[in-house]
Amino acid sequence: MTAIEPPDYFPGLPYAALLITASTFVIDSRFQYSRQSHQNRARLRTPDGFQWISVPLTNGQHGRTIYDIQIDYDQNWVKQHLKALRFNYGSTPFYDHYIPEIEELLLRRPETLGSLTTGSVRLVHHFLNSPGELHVAPPDTGVEAASDPVDDEEAPVQRIQLEGRISARDVELARDHARMIRLEMPPYRQNFDGFNPGMSVLDLLFNHGPAAAGMLNRSVVTLTEHRR
Repeated sequence: MTAIEPPDYFPGLPYAALLITASTFVIDSRFQYSRQSHQNRARLRTPDGFQWISVPLTNGQHGRTIYDIQIDYDQNWVKQHLKALRFNYGSTPFYDHYIPEIEELLLRRPETLGSLTTGSVRLVHHFLNSPGELHVAPPDTGVEAASDPVDDEEAPVQRIQLEGRISARDVELARDHARMIRLEMPPYRQNFDGFNPGMSVLDLLFNHGPAAAGMLNRSVVTLTEHRR
């Protein structure tokens, strides 16, 4: 089953669940940028609850694709994001395991949101040791594609989708060739007292490391099956 999704910035747990469930995952930055989405921000667990870390964008980006959106480096957001990760997760069991590759991506200073977010999704795919193939469309996003990009006309018809990522009408139209899933993630150990849901997958990875993939797998619920 193939999933085709726009790239998020160190995405949330439902997105990560789709990454490890799909046999083929296509990161497609040709989707139009959506404000107030996860495309340029991620949510981190803090002692007081949570905080958003956001990637600032240059002006005049309305209506453009994620692929074309320019990142604003006049603000020193890279230092701020790395500082937030270190402050909130520096004492977690797997922080030192994952942070070098995260730092490498951010310090590379990708010019476009498409390059940055595609790179972050690829890192998460790697961190979770996802078994499916990963493709990038379009291929020239400033990162090396894991394999050749999928041609739209040749992409497999059978699709896997996250509940809520497409409209109810699209779900009905897709019933004959799609599988719909939902993530029902129980509370897990976080770095601070209590449990706060809705965090970036980095929260799960820093706290649970290689066990994160199995925790996600066990929490995936199938809502509709592909009809053969």
